[in-house]
Amino acid sequence: MTLFGSTRIIHTDEMAKVIEWLVGHISDGEELRSRISGLASIRPRSEQEKLYLNLYLEVEHLVCQQDSKLCPSPRALRSTIAQKFGLAKFAPTFFTAPFLPQERQVFFLFRIVLEQFIKYLKLTPQTLQGILNSPNASNALRSLQFSDGNIEWHMLEEQYGKLSPDMQGKQLVSDFGYLIHRLFREMQQRVGEERARLSADEIFKNIASLFSFLDSLPALLPLLPAGVLEHERILFYSKGKLTEELQKRMRELEATNVSLQEEARKLRSAVSQLQAAQERMQAMQAAQGEFIRVVSHQFRTPLSVIRWQSEVLAESLEKLGMEKISTKAIEEIHSINQKAIFLADVLNGVFDLLALESGEFKINRRPVALWEIIDDVTKSRQREATTRNIRFEFSKEASPIDEAYIDQEMIKKVVDILVANALQYSNENGKVSVLLSKEQREQEGALFRVRVSDNGIGIPLEDQRSIFQKFYRSDSAKRKSPDGAGIALYITKRFIDLHGGEIGFTSEGTGKGTTFWFTVPQGNVENS
Repeated sequence: MTLFGSTRIIHTDEMAKVIEWLVGHISDGEELRSRISGLASIRPRSEQEKLYLNLYLEVEHLVCQQDSKLCPSPRALRSTIAQKFGLAKFAPTFFTAPFLPQERQVFFLFRIVLEQFIKYLKLTPQTLQGILNSPNASNALRSLQFSDGNIEWHMLEEQYGKLSPDMQGKQLVSDFGYLIHRLFREMQQRVGEERARLSADEIFKNIASLFSFLDSLPALLPLLPAGVLEHERILFYSKGKLTEELQKRMRELEATNVSLQEEARKLRSAVSQLQAAQERMQAMQAAQGEFIRVVSHQFRTPLSVIRWQSEVLAESLEKLGMEKISTKAIEEIHSINQKAIFLADVLNGVFDLLALESGEFKINRRPVALWEIIDDVTKSRQREATTRNIRFEFSKEASPIDEAYIDQEMIKKVVDILVANALQYSNENGKVSVLLSKEQREQEGALFRVRVSDNGIGIPLEDQRSIFQKFYRSDSAKRKSPDGAGIALYITKRFIDLHGGEIGFTSEGTGKGTTFWFTVPQGNVENS
């Protein structure tokens, strides 16, 4: 492997001769010739070489446009110039780099990258010598010496000459890869991982921009540390590699496009099927809802008649006296009344559930005295409590008389459901109490709180998280009262949510009673 050929640096007049010869092959080159002579006084030398190189590349572009015979391609033209002017005998520099053989271009690029890292880290020859003499470094690197603070690179050529031709290029990549990664770790230790990555990005970007015309630029890819230019490595691809990658990506995009079109077709078909299924479901739900409404209506009227007639009959029989009517007959009439009330409550619950689920339930707020609603409910449930010897208490005298801005029918149903449940799950000779109070909170303002307490069967701890779920009934509730649909408490929560209130309960467990409570904001009664 010939890395240098010699250590002779190309002179200014030799660079000028190359460009002047090339300018002679274009139609109007006077302005370019004057620019060549103007570069002779530029200092420093490194900047002068870069300017000569840029001017050469500009002229090369013009020649390749005007004379395809002399310049079938930039690579072919550079090979012609290298032979004509004997450029292979010069050491690798900015100007001579395009005319060098592939392996010498690669070495030149590697050396430039390394020098940029050394410059960034401001390494002294002694520090760099320590890195070169590291046990992890190759024999070739450990053989390098310094002269006047500069690395004697030609010594690598002597070491690589001892290797087989196949191994020489691999060893070059391995050695410089080790040095760059070692210096990158040094950068990370000094300035942190993120700043080190950004600095390394900048070094490699500058080199890629400066030497974009070199076919050997892709050789820098193995030197890139992990994370450096992670999404910009395309900068180092050769034109052939870029074309190959572009064709590959185009094939992938075409395949993806075909796949997406097929997925879109399937999706449209699925959406169409879902729409049809949704329309059928909506039609079934509408038919189901209409059926329930019709059937419920047909049941509601006779149930109301049975309920009230059974109450009138029971009262009439009680007036006749127990000596004429048996106790069992009175109990049977009360049972008929209770079942009628239960079925009416279930039907009302079904109506409310259908309205809620369909979104038809509209809240109709107006100023209402909440204590009056509770008083009406307690009066309507008093007979049921009396029949089962349950002490039923509501002190309207102790309740606040302020009005609340609420939907009267909704809140009445909530109170009625909670009272009915308290009576249903209380034991005979038990107690049910209703308490109304008013509270003032800083953010929510004034609100009313209603508590319905009983000393009945309570709610087991394992059932308490599910108590407001639709159709849910605990085992203890089923044992106490087999009848029930499990929708009443779900409806109460939905109604209270519509009012912007809260609902909950407290129960210490089975057999320890329950207190259900809910709150509703007082609302803006004055502006109603």
